[in-house]
Amino acid sequence: MKTRYIGRQTIRTTALISAIFWGLLFAAHPAHSQQRIGIGVSGSYVYPVGSLQNWFKGTVKAPQINFVFNANEQSFWRLTATSTRFDRPNKDKLFYKDLNLNLKLYGAGVDYFSYLSGRFGFVQAYWTFGVNLYRWEALRDKYEAKDQFVPQRRQQDWSFAGSAGLGAMFHLSNHLKLTTTIRYHLVVGELWPALALHLENVSGMQMVQMQMGLGFWF
Repeated sequence: MKTRYIGRQTIRTTALISAIFWGLLFAAHPAHSQQRIGIGVSGSYVYPVGSLQNWFKGTVKAPQINFVFNANEQSFWRLTATSTRFDRPNKDKLFYKDLNLNLKLYGAGVDYFSYLSGRFGFVQAYWTFGVNLYRWEALRDKYEAKDQFVPQRRQQDWSFAGSAGLGAMFHLSNHLKLTTTIRYHLVVGELWPALALHLENVSGMQMVQMQMGLGFWF
């Protein structure tokens, strides 16, 4: 029951922060007649790198909702509401192969995209960077071996994150846009170690995100 309450509370808090964040950005970047807006969804394969790779394998549980604004011939901005869940422990790296680990991140952010050149047919390359604010929850389950018992540990915190990458826009039509992006993502947070389990800490959650999205531009 407590876990369900925490989950509902986290979703409500993330939604409130998203609304405030998006409202402030709209106020800072008023729309102009020559600029376009759009909506869309994205899915990702997220691969942990650095010390996070010692805890988890990659995940496809990373949906995202996008709102495009200030889009023109040179660049566009994108507001995001996103979540990522790592629930596959990396048994190749863990000392205790049956240790249960889980990491969930929920957040909102803003990305900037700048085109590198004009269109080649209907394809256009871009570079991008972004910032996010995450609420994250990490769980290391209890573990009992023949000679020891290690109690469960749960962490919850807020963290900022930054990302940068490259990608391509496929202009399927005047309104329908397909994006493919690969980006490096760093969440400024720490997962605590468990020396009894030979589990080292994670200082900075690093990951590589391979994302595909579909959007409709007005």
